[in-house]
Amino acid sequence: MALESFAFNVAQKVLEKLASKAYQEISIACGVQGELKKLEDVLMTVKAVLLDAEEKQVSNNDVRVWLIKLKDVLYDAEDVLDEFECETQRKQSLKLYGSTTKKVGRFFSSSNPLAFSFKMGHKIKQIREQLDEIASHKAKFHLNERDEDDVWNEDSMRWDPLQELLFTGANGSKILVTTRSKKVASIMSTISEPYELSGLPHDKCVALFTRCAFKEGEKKHYPNLLTIGDEIVKKCKGVPLAVKTLASLLLTNKEESYWKFIRDSELWKIEQKENDKILPALRLSYEQLPAYLKKCFAYCSFYPKDHEYASLRLIQFWMAHGLLESTNENEDLEDIGLRYFQELGSRSFFQDFEVYDWLIMCKMHDLLHDLALSLTQNEFSTIISTTTHISKSVRHLLFPDFTSLPHGVSTLLQDLEHVRTALFMRTEEISQSALDLCLSRLKYLRMLELSQYKLDVSLERIGSLKHLRLLFLPEIKKVPNSICKLQNLQSLLLATEELPNDIRYLISLRFLSFSTKQKCLAKNGLGCLTSLRLLCISGCENLEYLCEDMQGLKHLRTLTIFRCESLISLPQSMKYLTALETLHIEDCENLKLTMEEGKADHDLARFSLQRLILISSPELVEFPEWLLRGSTNTLQLLKLRWCDNLKELPRCLQNIVSLQKLVIEDCGELSERCERGKGEDWSKIAHIPKIVLDGSEINSTDDSSTSED
Repeated sequence: MALESFAFNVAQKVLEKLASKAYQEISIACGVQGELKKLEDVLMTVKAVLLDAEEKQVSNNDVRVWLIKLKDVLYDAEDVLDEFECETQRKQSLKLYGSTTKKVGRFFSSSNPLAFSFKMGHKIKQIREQLDEIASHKAKFHLNERDEDDVWNEDSMRWDPLQELLFTGANGSKILVTTRSKKVASIMSTISEPYELSGLPHDKCVALFTRCAFKEGEKKHYPNLLTIGDEIVKKCKGVPLAVKTLASLLLTNKEESYWKFIRDSELWKIEQKENDKILPALRLSYEQLPAYLKKCFAYCSFYPKDHEYASLRLIQFWMAHGLLESTNENEDLEDIGLRYFQELGSRSFFQDFEVYDWLIMCKMHDLLHDLALSLTQNEFSTIISTTTHISKSVRHLLFPDFTSLPHGVSTLLQDLEHVRTALFMRTEEISQSALDLCLSRLKYLRMLELSQYKLDVSLERIGSLKHLRLLFLPEIKKVPNSICKLQNLQSLLLATEELPNDIRYLISLRFLSFSTKQKCLAKNGLGCLTSLRLLCISGCENLEYLCEDMQGLKHLRTLTIFRCESLISLPQSMKYLTALETLHIEDCENLKLTMEEGKADHDLARFSLQRLILISSPELVEFPEWLLRGSTNTLQLLKLRWCDNLKELPRCLQNIVSLQKLVIEDCGELSERCERGKGEDWSKIAHIPKIVLDGSEINSTDDSSTSED
């Protein structure tokens, strides 16, 4: 049974928007404050009983259905409120770049304020009436107010072809099939009885639980909790993942009443059928997540099992769907997303972590993916050739193969205007009519991804997707200028011959990754993207110069430049990227990193780097000390690889007290100069806690060294 657990989150989010100063000002300006106040009142009434409803649905299917209906209307309310945000951003663009010129006026085709107010007032009234109708049924449920890898397919016909292939192996070969389904085991087995692995022994489970639920030396202070913990472990039935996940949950709370609540939860009493992949212990761990993490975890189900999650990509996904909640207006959304990502990891919802300089990769256990999928099965749908119906509740669409769409796709998409995600896995043979159909029907899209293939059709209609936050395009010869109408766009990835002329109008853009055929980047383009936090320039084989007005990127924190073999130099304006924290330059074989510096303070670099990564830079002979000038107390990582001509490390390194890790790999004789105790550069780096030379970690306090992969 799929439990509905998003209604409370969405209701709370809508109420927070309505209560914000920004929306109060908008409501007055648009003359809809009366309708918005009525909407807020009915939402407050409904929200008060939602937590109780989410618990009661476990044993009452009518409550679950009521929650699903309510959630759908709440999503519609979010869409209506987003209309106001789109209008605000449109006006902001006009304010920044002028509203009197004919060009700008035509480009944005400004709406009639009276018509907009009338339309929005009508939409809000419709939503409020729908909520009134749903709220009228809550009394009959007697709800109380609260304060706030493996093989699974069991179709034997689909196993026959695989079995035939397996039987063609060499004589004496053996094949091991693992599955959690007894039915699959009976289909695949060639022996009388499959071997059934027992759970982890109780004493081992208790040891695992204790290690994850208590800090070192802490358990002796909580004898009662150890007894309760033993009872919780018994309910996990020998499943290590369940034990570890629940223990991680309890690590931060040592209240005896809370441990008893976990032990006695109603969720343990849900009967688990043989084909039910959702363990009660994992469902319980999910229910105890903070509200802001629940949806972030559930949305991970959009990606397939065994998917390798990249922290950056996942955070952008969450951001596009408005899942990152800030209580501090000075905290970047990217930092909030990273905190969510790390918190899910600390609670064992992610595993198999790999850290690559400034990017984190991880996976999710199949059992947890099953749980996430069960939470979103009413919202996500995969469209294949045999699809005949799509529920109106669906908000996220996956098209694995656009070349084999079902007949009557136009009818299928008829009532799906509120879909928020469209992901197209294969687009190399997409037709213009099919793409136009999707772009015209799915007008509330927040995320559109057109895979990684070349696109040979026009995207002119894309400018109408005013709610779009994330857009990943494949290689496309010409990007239409209409893309610059997307004032809400936060993340953009594209490969094209030339960047659109009016890219400066993308005033909300925070992440931009692009490839272009241009020789230089024009002024009044990229340099005007003041909201940009991460800029990735890659595969620009003709690019010789970056834009000269980079000082406009006052919030840029990460700059990466990859595979730009014609790039000659960095612009002087780069010294004024005051927020820059990470600079990663790789495979730019003609790039000279020297920079003329005056003696006056205003001529010096003003950024304070935390990470500097220089890879495959044959023109690097003298270390560019200007890059480190303002980073004495901030630099944590310096990585040099395949810089064969670099003569020596700069003397200023010995003054960088914050430096935690130095990595030097395949840099000619530089490694010898850094040899512990006797290398010519050792005195410059002896204070650094972790030094890795050509894969071996050097300990600055003794003679030992270890190999690092």
